[in-house]
Amino acid sequence: MQTLIDAISEELIRTKTFLLQPATGHARNIRFLSDGGIEDNSGDVLVNNWKLSLDNYKVGLRLYADETFRAFLHLSRFGDWSGRDRASNGTVCLKPTLNQDKWLVLANPLKFKEQFVMDDSEKEFRYLETLPQQIDWRPYRFDIRKTIDTGLLVPNTTAIGIAAYDRPFYFKQVVQSLAQNKSVREYPIFIFMDKCDDVVMGDQIEVALSLLPHSIIIKRPRNFGCGRNLIDLRRQLFDYLGYDEVFVFEDDMVVSSDYLDLTVKMFDWAQRNYDNVGAVQCWNECKLSLETKKYYQRSVRATFNNWWGYLLSRKAWNTFKDSLYKYEELFLGGEYKYRPHRSIHSWFDFKKRRLVQSLGTEYPLVDEFIEERKLYLSSSPTGQDGATATLFNQAGWTRLCTTVKRGK
Repeated sequence: MQTLIDAISEELIRTKTFLLQPATGHARNIRFLSDGGIEDNSGDVLVNNWKLSLDNYKVGLRLYADETFRAFLHLSRFGDWSGRDRASNGTVCLKPTLNQDKWLVLANPLKFKEQFVMDDSEKEFRYLETLPQQIDWRPYRFDIRKTIDTGLLVPNTTAIGIAAYDRPFYFKQVVQSLAQNKSVREYPIFIFMDKCDDVVMGDQIEVALSLLPHSIIIKRPRNFGCGRNLIDLRRQLFDYLGYDEVFVFEDDMVVSSDYLDLTVKMFDWAQRNYDNVGAVQCWNECKLSLETKKYYQRSVRATFNNWWGYLLSRKAWNTFKDSLYKYEELFLGGEYKYRPHRSIHSWFDFKKRRLVQSLGTEYPLVDEFIEERKLYLSSSPTGQDGATATLFNQAGWTRLCTTVKRGK
């Protein structure tokens, strides 16, 4: 904990200028002094002592004038400080000035201690805003091999993974549609239930086991959020159980009765003809007329649309998983609205310095897709889907979809 306090103190002192907005009087630029004081541009000492504190992982700044405690300011996730001035009973605020380097300090001691670097392109990376206290940064370690008898699993090199949460009405429809695929019983099925109300979770598990009785249910001990749930689904099935391909479904898409067979056939065709197709799916954003759909019923294309109901190869997964794990470790830990978006953009800026690799015989890309990819990659993603798409592409892979969707 002291390491964090020292780091923040160093940031405050190191030529860092703030705009002081006092409860009364005019705003002015101030800077922190190593002897514990705060002075403005004219050299006047405004505060003769400042101290940092840490309470339940929240960073606070105490200000003293003539040894009298004047204000206690909280550090926000945007890097500014605000609190009440006891003398005037008004609000005082400190904000980094715009002409200074961006605020780089970490506001979460757990993440500060756990931060790590995975490759040279990330050595320059630091957070551009404080990490919100509301996010759950506790590490999660789980190996599915320790909880199941792998000898009882349906033998297949391909598995089906379903990520679900608190949507019982949707979930039931998804499971029902999968159960109508005749080949579904040929695949081991793993349902990763994110933590929600116990009754709701129990109802969803009952539905799953009644329709897909050979399913393995994994109940999360706490709410992971969709991003971490999906990343760990692939970690468990690829890294620990060693499947060659994994279907990834969420609890929000109803599939056709031939979805599984059609996806596998498309994947096998792509593997025979191209070296850079790492994933396929039979969902696509499709607004064609019925007659046009009939014409394109047997066609496929490259896509940057949502990753919905896709089949991913372990070969592709292994080329970008470390970067995705880095993304998970640095940025995923709770509600989306609290995610450090500016820091994610900065991290992906480093990633973009890499050239897209060539893997051999490539699926031919039409100009429309090239423009679509260029537009997509012009901005950095913040969600798990976008991170997967970007890293997958940077590793040299292409994802195919049917022109006519088989899911809704």
